[in-house]
Amino acid sequence: MNFRKRLQQQSVYWYGAMAVMVLFAVFQLATINQYGVSWDEKDEHLLANALMQYIETGNVSEITLTGYPDLRHYGSSTPFLMMLCSVVSRQFLGLNVASANHLYIVLLGVVTLVATYLWSRRVFGKRVALWSILFLALFPQFIAHAQYNPKDIPQTAYIALTYYFFYRCYHDRKFIFALLAGVVYGIALSTVVSVLIALPIFFGSYVLFILFQDPVYRRADWKQYLGKDAVLFLVFAATAALTMYATWPLMWTEPTIFMDAVRLFQHHDWNGTVLYLGTVSYAAELPWHYAPLYLFIVTPLSTIIFFVFGLVYAGKQVFKRVHLSAAHQEMTGTVTVHLTAVFRYGSLLLWALIPLAVFMLPGAVNYDGIRHFFMAIPPLMILAGIGLHAVIERLASLSVPYKRVLPIAIICVFLFSIGAQIVQIHPYEGSYMNEIVRTVIPKHVEDFFEVEYWGPSYREGVKWLNANASQKSRVCIPFAPHLIDAYHTRKDLSFGCDQPYSYVMYFTRGGKRNTPQELTDHVDQARLVYTISRQGADYLYIYETK
Repeated sequence: MNFRKRLQQQSVYWYGAMAVMVLFAVFQLATINQYGVSWDEKDEHLLANALMQYIETGNVSEITLTGYPDLRHYGSSTPFLMMLCSVVSRQFLGLNVASANHLYIVLLGVVTLVATYLWSRRVFGKRVALWSILFLALFPQFIAHAQYNPKDIPQTAYIALTYYFFYRCYHDRKFIFALLAGVVYGIALSTVVSVLIALPIFFGSYVLFILFQDPVYRRADWKQYLGKDAVLFLVFAATAALTMYATWPLMWTEPTIFMDAVRLFQHHDWNGTVLYLGTVSYAAELPWHYAPLYLFIVTPLSTIIFFVFGLVYAGKQVFKRVHLSAAHQEMTGTVTVHLTAVFRYGSLLLWALIPLAVFMLPGAVNYDGIRHFFMAIPPLMILAGIGLHAVIERLASLSVPYKRVLPIAIICVFLFSIGAQIVQIHPYEGSYMNEIVRTVIPKHVEDFFEVEYWGPSYREGVKWLNANASQKSRVCIPFAPHLIDAYHTRKDLSFGCDQPYSYVMYFTRGGKRNTPQELTDHVDQARLVYTISRQGADYLYIYETK
């Protein structure tokens, strides 16, 4: 069958999914110049430069990164690919440095959509797959993080794609999928070893498969069956290890770096402070509900509603007719339906809940909103997609007028409600707080939660300074001053807080309020000349001090 005939045979849902992916990619590329640089991007550039120097010189000391000792425990694959995309896009697309450095993250955002679609289509069908990526593509934090998050978007993309290939590996029982899963997971490991958190998800899903989807205890050849699975998983593990080794050059001369990195991330001791519910706490002392509550408050209300519908529908499917007699269950095949539902929804919940559970443990280090458990977002959006599918199916079964129009109306209302909010907050979707939060706290949300914690608002702040600051002014930037290096600044402007300054610019990261007293006094006596605000929250202030 040729490609043209295959296209003609695809359903409207397939075309809809392709449209969502293409439109997301077009939007991200069209707006790439409108997003600022995030706090951690410079770290990735240091890693990429150190990697190149290490490859050229073979000198281990070149990758030690003096002053940034923890960075050497991060892998090299993502920094290298980011740098490669940056060089190519500057050369052939004419992008500025800051935007060019975002291109690889944008591409991985699209990969996340593709992987989410592929997995959900295989497990739940083409309709759920379409609605799932629609929710994901319109998740405000995903839009922003898929521009400037160099750590967590790669993890999310690689884990989603590995999960799809791993599912195909044990479902289709083909070595090609074991190899593909291993390659992608190896790249994930050479990005950051914290992706080890995904192994219980992968193998937990397999256990559910052999217990409920294709019960191995019913097979006469169960030994051969499990034996082939063991070989497939050995291929996966060996491929992942070799890929990690090949894409992490520091391992070539220092093989123990992997275990060193594992120990580091097991006892991550970031001792910064975080603003949560109006109180500043150390990151390791936040209450258990930080992760689920933060996820709740950054999720649009319509998505939450469909997510709840999805949970209810999943529960009904799992416990469907479970109280019937065993004889009747065997006769009608109800047990098979029930067991299949356990595998499908269990695999989805493993993907969603394991990352959340890790960051709910006592002593877990939490900061920067949802970014450390961002890998849980795709499965949660799949649950919302299941909820929308369930509502549409329910409406189709009712004997009501215009029942064919109602699903279209629901989808249009959803698109308008989220689209309007994205337009209002753009390009600060990473600071989005949902309608519930904005109703309860109509003004100065930044006094209760960290809404701007990574510094992309400096892009517009620098733009204002270039246009309005007095000649030969000095600007004090108390938080993340390294971000200014990514932007073009007027030649007569200087930056630093160690000498008398005319302006103070900072973003409203509440957990960083413990500024030096002399700076606080200076700001108290200064005049506020510029503010960046969206949806009842202030993101950035510029004060004139003279």
